[in-house]
Amino acid sequence: MPNPFDRQTTNRVARIPDRCLSGAPAGSPAPCADQKAWKVAQVLIIDDQIHSVKMLSMAVRMLGHEALEALRGEDAVKLVNGSKPDIVFLDYMMPGMDGLTTLQHLRSLPEADDVPIYLLTATNDIYLEELARKAGAQGFLQKPVNLKELEGLLQT
Repeated sequence: MPNPFDRQTTNRVARIPDRCLSGAPAGSPAPCADQKAWKVAQVLIIDDQIHSVKMLSMAVRMLGHEALEALRGEDAVKLVNGSKPDIVFLDYMMPGMDGLTTLQHLRSLPEADDVPIYLLTATNDIYLEELARKAGAQGFLQKPVNLKELEGLLQT
């Protein structure tokens, strides 16, 4: 049974947070007055660890957004070549094409030249952070990913 509080936005379904429904007429959900119009982000998650991809995808979907998944840098480059994600979360340590190389390839594509790309890493390496920023990364997310931090990035 479909949720009556879902509304169609293009071909994606956006969930409106319950806190935004108070005071809205029955059957007609409205965005929160203190919030910009609800936007469903298309989030690309790139990580060679399938359990990491699935966990982050589940969190992204719980927050009301669409998750695209790639297990290799090469696959991500092909995926972005055909569509433009709104934001990318990219694992740094991957076999084959690593995170920095994937980042450089993504930045060379017209579809991703202005897309925010965040590197996922379990390390706290200032040298890596400097290299990533020079290559075009917006920033870092520490693994395991903090849900509040993820939510904050997806709201911007």
